[in-house]
Amino acid sequence: MSANPYHYGVVVGINRYPGGYRELKGPVADARAFAVWLTAARQGGLPKENVRLVTTQRPFPKSLGEARPTKELIDDALWESYKALRAKLDAAPEEHRTELRKQSRLYLFVAGHGIMPGGGDAALLDAKAELDRPTNLDLGRYLDWFRRDGLFAEVCIFADCCRGFELLAEPGSPGFGRAGRAPEAVRFLLALATSSGELSFEDVTSDADEWRGHFSYALMQGLNGAAADPETGLVTSDALIAYARRIVTDRTAGLGPGRQQSVPEPVVSGSLTFGQPRRAPAPAPDGGSPPPPGRDPRKVRITFRRRPRGMVELVAPDGTTQRWDPADGPWTVWLYDGTWYLQHAGKAMHTTGFANDGVFTITGEGRDVEV
Repeated sequence: MSANPYHYGVVVGINRYPGGYRELKGPVADARAFAVWLTAARQGGLPKENVRLVTTQRPFPKSLGEARPTKELIDDALWESYKALRAKLDAAPEEHRTELRKQSRLYLFVAGHGIMPGGGDAALLDAKAELDRPTNLDLGRYLDWFRRDGLFAEVCIFADCCRGFELLAEPGSPGFGRAGRAPEAVRFLLALATSSGELSFEDVTSDADEWRGHFSYALMQGLNGAAADPETGLVTSDALIAYARRIVTDRTAGLGPGRQQSVPEPVVSGSLTFGQPRRAPAPAPDGGSPPPPGRDPRKVRITFRRRPRGMVELVAPDGTTQRWDPADGPWTVWLYDGTWYLQHAGKAMHTTGFANDGVFTITGEGRDVEV
């Protein structure tokens, strides 16, 4: 059984806008990465049937009439999630419903072009948006609807999109009719990629030259363990957004005038936790970290093509780290299969001077790695 059967997710990624907005490269990849995290057993823990992935499909639409996903399709996905939870609670014994509702959560992840419509704060443009008809989903209004209705005990919205001012645009409200009355207070998180009036950027990553939004990329690193508390292994909403703010600032600091991106403080009520509790792995006696259950350790010798100055940090596929001083020579560690990378210690994603951007993959038996 999945860890979180009362959690639901609607995940949106829009690359193509035939109505006049430039084509994007990262949103669909960002959305798929988030959907994978949602359904991973040790991460989001959602049943696959609880997640609705709503993205631009290939071949990309060429005309406005073919453009998808529309606001209506996204609203439909949210409404289906709402009805599914309501049906699940209605099917439970009446005396258990209050407690089961407390276990519920709605995730809404969106990536694409965005605006700040007149009277609104942050909105995703749907695929049919035109320059003089910017159809959108105002995320504050969506959050407000779910807060007032209260079927979901928790609501988490992550938005990787721009927030340029569009004073004449009408904020898009959810097409669900009037909200009910919340039985109890709803805990929520609305996390935005960039500050008021600013742009949100995407760039190519070292992972198979895939384009990703800076905020989405940092968000996934944090959720996959990089933002976890070292003592408890928990990822809290505070730690997650603090991590994303730092990583996005670091990644965009050197991009030139007008391309620095700053993640604002989130709109939040209460502290939320993500993923399944886990302790950071303790160092193995002979170096390295013990692999996760079911994964075999591989003995790996890491050599440095050019000796970096200062300590280096090895980042595991689950986001945990360990350090080494290259002045001590080659590094022999026990690793497990997956994609790892080296960075300069204390400087997230700073891989200057390492071969292949510090990234290497372990498969099968142990091997020698030169970075």
